[in-house]
Amino acid sequence: MSFQLALAAESAGPSILRTVLVCDVVESVRWMQANEAGAVQQWQSFVEDVKTQVMPQFGGRMVKSLGDGLMLEFVDATIAPSLAIHPAIHPHAPRAALGAAFAMQAIANRLSVEGDFSLRMGLHHTSVTVGEDDIYGIGVNLCARVAGLAGPGEVMITAEMRDQLTDQLDADLQDMGECFLKHIDYSVRVYRAGPAGQHPILVPQRDYAAPLQAIVAVIPFAARSLAQDNQLAVGEIIADGVIGQLSRTRDLKVISRLSTSVFRNRINTGGMNGVADIESHLGANYVLSGSYIALDKTLIVTAELSETKNNHVIWMDRLQGDIGDLLQLQSELCHRIANATHMAILDTEVQAALTKPLPTLESYSILLAGVSMMFRSSKQDFYKSQSLFTGLMERHQTNEMVPACLAQWHVLQFIQGWMGKDTDAFLKFARQLSNKALTLQPKSSYALTMSGLVECYLLNNLDVAMEHYKNAIEVNPNESLAWLNKGMLHAFKGEGDIAVQYTLKACDLSPLAPNFHYYQAITASAHLTAAKYDKAIDLSKRSLNGNSTHISTHRTLTIALVMSGQLAEAQESAKLLMKLDPTLSISKYIARIPGSQFDTAKKFAEALRIAGVPA
Repeated sequence: MSFQLALAAESAGPSILRTVLVCDVVESVRWMQANEAGAVQQWQSFVEDVKTQVMPQFGGRMVKSLGDGLMLEFVDATIAPSLAIHPAIHPHAPRAALGAAFAMQAIANRLSVEGDFSLRMGLHHTSVTVGEDDIYGIGVNLCARVAGLAGPGEVMITAEMRDQLTDQLDADLQDMGECFLKHIDYSVRVYRAGPAGQHPILVPQRDYAAPLQAIVAVIPFAARSLAQDNQLAVGEIIADGVIGQLSRTRDLKVISRLSTSVFRNRINTGGMNGVADIESHLGANYVLSGSYIALDKTLIVTAELSETKNNHVIWMDRLQGDIGDLLQLQSELCHRIANATHMAILDTEVQAALTKPLPTLESYSILLAGVSMMFRSSKQDFYKSQSLFTGLMERHQTNEMVPACLAQWHVLQFIQGWMGKDTDAFLKFARQLSNKALTLQPKSSYALTMSGLVECYLLNNLDVAMEHYKNAIEVNPNESLAWLNKGMLHAFKGEGDIAVQYTLKACDLSPLAPNFHYYQAITASAHLTAAKYDKAIDLSKRSLNGNSTHISTHRTLTIALVMSGQLAEAQESAKLLMKLDPTLSISKYIARIPGSQFDTAKKFAEALRIAGVPA
């Protein structure tokens, strides 16, 4: 099925944000010719199941059905709060649309007879023009093209959709890179989405108190019925658990429950004044509140995250768990609420930084967006993060976080091979940034770690870098980046086993970091040094699922394939590596890698030569 871009009728409404789902039958002509009566019956049963089973659960409106394909639209309650009771409205339309896609695939699998009926799907989060019987816009056409990239039983989503989702929790996502679509004159970033696996468990880190952070107030959750109001402890325990989880991220500052308890039951009854009071008295930028009901051993919780400056709800969900889970040290229910809260705030700030002029943004918006975009795949986003950090330095000239972030940016630019020709000026400026961060705050674990990065990767002073990492861990034993890069330094020296130990510890400390693919890439290098080639290959591929254009990960994968004897696969990997980094050579690799004097670097360089990288 192909949904062509149409002109909107005069009666069509204004452009509005929607999540669009397009699905069609794979090889529909062959399917229909093989057994027309059976195909019609299958399709009618499928459409009926979508209407009676999928849409009541996930919401959405069926825009059109053409006999071998469907188009559905999903509306977010935050976009149309006045329509929140409408059955087509969902608290988070992108997650609802993806859940509907997975449910529709399950129905198709059930109706299929020996593989004769399979679907491919595409999803896009975009602005559309809504008519009485249709939706219009280039985003609708693009969604149909994305669906055309999917294979049988696959779901493809755009980067705009991916930005609304949490990898590993909402879905398992694999970066397919930049794709060129028919009649679309620019490349589109596409991801393959599959149902999520088991939720990972967070390991405690620390309660960061660094400045330039968004401030979150978690209000004790209220009992939904007066009959259960004596279960006050449940709402307090939920708030405690979520506060404990949120406090482990560097990005946020979380207000103590001792200060937020006074607002219990006010947030839901006080309306705008309730949120405004929290902003006034506590200085919070975001408020997380909610309600619960206990049924025997089951707990049903409704959570809602709002911005205090405008009372807009940016995330809302209804979750179910076991009451006994709340008493666990790592409550899964509290983890899910905390993770969704963190990602919603991060997404909100990134979108703000992309759409608003810099002078209008809060400082924490710039910092959050800069860190997130620094680890994105595209060069455009990477250099946008530099401009955000530079603008932030003009505001906060005495805060060590800003020059430390910019120093890390220069290291990543070097690792990717994107630096310019003036090497001396580049190295001098990077060192000035790391020195400035340490001068401003000598006991900052983050500044110490970033200074270690500069000394290691840019200046090849491995002993100095090791001292910085050790000092960072002494200041904060839960500084995951210090453990990660300390492990990588041991890998450069050929000390594989200890490198694996330290990098795995770093992964345990930050399992849901937005840039977790970077942790996986470094850990893959550690396993490579330890001669654990199968594990290095596996970790490299998992890292590339999150960022398919990370050059150093492709190098690690190519080397591991050679070392494991998979020469044909290594040569194919090297071809892709050279496509991403056309100027790469063995001599440049040796010049770029720290510790090139060690045998490990020489061995890896020879592996790249065998795979086809020129001298």
